[in-house]
Amino acid sequence: MKKVIAIILVSVLLLVGCGSGSSTGGLEPGDGEGIKDTIIFAQGADITSLDPHIGRQLRACTVSSNMFDTLTKFDSDMNIEPSIAESWERLSDLSVKFNIRKGIKFHNGDELTAEDVKYSLERAMASEHVGYTVSFIDNVEMEDDYTVIVNTEEPYGVILAALTSTTAGIVSKRAAMELGDDFALNPVGSGPFKLVEWKQGEYCKLEAFEDYYLGKPETQYVIMKVVPESTQRSILLETGEIDLAYELAPNDVGRVAGNDELTVFEGLSSKVIEVSLNCASKGPIGNKLVRQAVELAIDKDTLVENVVYGKGKPEVLPVTPALYGYIDYPEKNKYNIQKAKELLAQAGYADGFETSIFVENDQTFIELSQVIQNQLSEIGIKVDIEVMEYGTLLDLVYDGDEYEMWMTFWNTTVGDADRAVHSLFFSKHGGINDSRYSSDKMDELLMAQRTELDQEKRLEIFKEIYDLLAEDMPIVTLYAAYNLVGANKKVQGFQLSPEAYFKLRDVTVLK
Repeated sequence: MKKVIAIILVSVLLLVGCGSGSSTGGLEPGDGEGIKDTIIFAQGADITSLDPHIGRQLRACTVSSNMFDTLTKFDSDMNIEPSIAESWERLSDLSVKFNIRKGIKFHNGDELTAEDVKYSLERAMASEHVGYTVSFIDNVEMEDDYTVIVNTEEPYGVILAALTSTTAGIVSKRAAMELGDDFALNPVGSGPFKLVEWKQGEYCKLEAFEDYYLGKPETQYVIMKVVPESTQRSILLETGEIDLAYELAPNDVGRVAGNDELTVFEGLSSKVIEVSLNCASKGPIGNKLVRQAVELAIDKDTLVENVVYGKGKPEVLPVTPALYGYIDYPEKNKYNIQKAKELLAQAGYADGFETSIFVENDQTFIELSQVIQNQLSEIGIKVDIEVMEYGTLLDLVYDGDEYEMWMTFWNTTVGDADRAVHSLFFSKHGGINDSRYSSDKMDELLMAQRTELDQEKRLEIFKEIYDLLAEDMPIVTLYAAYNLVGANKKVQGFQLSPEAYFKLRDVTVLK
């Protein structure tokens, strides 16, 4: 046996505190002894899908991560620990054996076995939505009812971290095969909560799973409300209609923190805010000199100070300091108007041009886009801001090629920079390469860092990756974002996690 798999320990400061209490807004509040039987949280957009092998977006995973378990998981300090797999053993550089915990039940009462694990990982591999997250897997063998062997195409040092992702969640094989496409509306996992009702565009209600292998949650129900306006989420928190306000707007932090009945959880996340640039565009954005000029014309310090009130960290990398693979570049803000103008002239656009930026209907993103619009006008680029509903925006970006710039974010959920750079920039596996970026050199580097088990050598390769990104500029990273969650002080047990898939099994709300 050669090297033992490298478990990446991500050191992240997690701020832990108390939180909230509220009514359920007409969705069946209940009584318990000392605690409410319902936790209500609000987020900025609806679930895209409750199938973990389809709904990869953050707003989907905030719900599905409470319904589906994975082979491994992170503890509150981002250390990897057992979950469905009670133990594991590296057999070779290409194979890891996982021993499945006996007695785990699915929400339909079936026992979870190695057959479900094998099926789930293969189902994720075949998914056009999340296949890129498990593209390191070559095949899965079932040794017996409680043992699987995951074989990788190449050595992959972060396999344990990668398998913590909700997109590698374990589903009931029987339910998934019987329901087919309807599984997304009738999901069957083994997590602490199970689905009661999903009223699309309004709310999703979950119920505690009595046979959960770690014990039934103390809180009977969890309700997610869709509230697109961040200010409205803060108001609902103040009036007691919700217990937790996810995606708290930076300009609402002071208001919430100043309320004696409320508190704010904040900490650096694994999410970066970025502008994705369509490298395949037939217009000016298709020229890398123009893309370089765009970054030089954006003053990231101004964005962070004036739009997000300092609740961010200007960055040039598509990864945050919360991740292994982050490198502390000295120049976080490359703002240089004169050089930007020179690059535009060199590209043949000395007089500027007109373009557009797609933005979801989110207050912070709209304000960021407005500042960027003004800053780019300084070098002659006239930007039209197109604001639209999140689902519509995703369809336009992923199903069509006719977009120029997109204000978005990337959230790396597995503690390692591989998930960000490989997903966003590797051409051969597709994934969610919304910048349409393609580079043989980048593909070579991305595979090299994946297959290198020496972590110090991986950091050297990451540096080459970041240097190439700075040259080709498929995205402009603006800043590393903070997780901002408003809560009533009656909420007990809530903890931030960098990836923002907040687990609610141990959370309660005092009466």
